[in-house]
Parts: sequence; structure tokens; C-alpha cells
Amino acid sequence: ATFTTTAQLPYKIITSYDGNFVMTCGLSGVDTIASSPTTGLLSGLVNTVVSASKTIIDIVVHPDDDFFYALNQTDSVVAQYSRNVSSGALTPLSPATVATGAGSEGIAITSDGISVYTTNKTDDTVTLHDRNIVSGLLSAAATIAGGGAPQGISISPNDDFVYVTNYGYATITIY
Repeated sequence: ATFTTTAQLPYKIITSYDGNFVMTCGLSGVDTIASSPTTGLLSGLVNTVVSASKTIIDIVVHPDDDFFYALNQTDSVVAQYSRNVSSGALTPLSPATVATGAGSEGIAITSDGISVYTTNKTDDTVTLHDRNIVSGLLSAAATIAGGGAPQGISISPNDDFVYVTNYGYATITIY
């Protein structure tokens, strides 16, 4: 089966933790699409969030499904949204964005939902954002030196380690 999304040139697709929604990001922004957790079929567009600069490159959803974060590469910001768990609809938080490093490439959230990391290829850094557990708002907590054009990012299941791929260097940095 095939489903047409409005996200032009989609970069990434993720599912909500409950399996009821799929989110895609691309040049035009983010789409939230209803899905069946039993059949996997996509049934309809829930909402579309249009990016002003049209460069949403990576996305994550909070483990409780109630907050959503979209990485805007050109503007070097993370867009912050509350997420209606029943409908899948996204609503911008206030402020709607938080700054990250230049040339943002990847975003990951810890399994406990307390920290969000971004990789910033242009300025060779990784940004750690603290997350307010009530409001969902992010605040930059630390900028960490990268290992050479950091791009991909993954966090160990116990949240003890952050693994970052370094574009063009064939290396992985462990934090």
C-alpha cells in the first residue's frame, strides 16, 4: 500500500509510541497521519505543520507521546510542539523554537524524556537541551565539542551513552 504525504522530499518517518500515528518531515514541514496499530495501514492526514524555512530534517516524539520536536536545519532551531495523544494534532509551544548549533543534522530524546540532544555538523558540536517535564519546553544546557562534523545520533536504552556519527570521518564519538 502507498500513502501520499504533503511533506515534499520526506527525510524521516517515525511512529507514535501507541502506534496510532505516523509523522513525516521534509522540505515543506511535518505531516501527522493516522495509522492502524494492528494493520499498519495509513488512513488519513491529521494535520500539517508548515515550516517557514522549509528545512525540517529530523523529528522525535516524547516517550509519553505528548510532546514533539522538529529539527530545522537552516534556522538552527528545534521547533517545540505539544501533541494531542487522541487526535495526533500538533500545537506550537511558546516559545515555538529553541536555538541549537549551526548545520543541525540529528535529534534524539532520552528514554526518560528529560534530555534532548542535537548534532550540529557545521559548527562541529552536539547541543544538550534540558526538557521541562511539565511544559515540554527545551532550554540549551550545554554545547559539547563534536568529533568532526557530527550527524547521526542515538542514545543507549539506559540513557548512559550518546553515540554520534561523524560525517566524512568514518568515526563514531561516544559521550
